[in-house]
Amino acid sequence: MGIRDVRSYLSQKTEKQLIEEIIDLIKIFPDVKEFYQARTSPEDEAKLLSKYKKIIQNQILPPQGFGKLDLPTIRKAVNQYKRVAVSFEGLVELLLHFVEQGSECVGQYGGIKDNFYGAMVAAFRDACQLVEINEAQKVWKDRFREIVWKASVAGYGCGADIQDLFDAFFGEKARKR
Repeated sequence: MGIRDVRSYLSQKTEKQLIEEIIDLIKIFPDVKEFYQARTSPEDEAKLLSKYKKIIQNQILPPQGFGKLDLPTIRKAVNQYKRVAVSFEGLVELLLHFVEQGSECVGQYGGIKDNFYGAMVAAFRDACQLVEINEAQKVWKDRFREIVWKASVAGYGCGADIQDLFDAFFGEKARKR
């Protein structure tokens, strides 16, 4: 079934039938519910961001015990949020939260898996690109600089790679505190 088939199907429905169909989708599929929650209320979008930040935190630095550092779970959380997010700012914040949590984990417990460092750098790069595309470097510069400082403890060149990305995207060095 293609988009054309769906359009043909939907074009035969009345407005009331379309509304009922959307309500049914919201009841059946949690992702659809989140999609509409984010679009109907800024408070709900903030709650969704908090939900996905908590998923990431529980994988890296849970309130009790050690995190599993499960990258597939973290990637899934980022991708799910990406599908429902209304603004780019929430996605940037979620990506930076991942880098920040990873950096804090390294600071508290020492080294982590090589691929985890690579994922942190990729998340930071993705966040940089989103900010650049939306021409919001001035708004985000201080937040990114803070992440660079926190990531400086990360090994395997991760901290240096994050520093280099900051330098390239923001056109300056993130001076140490």
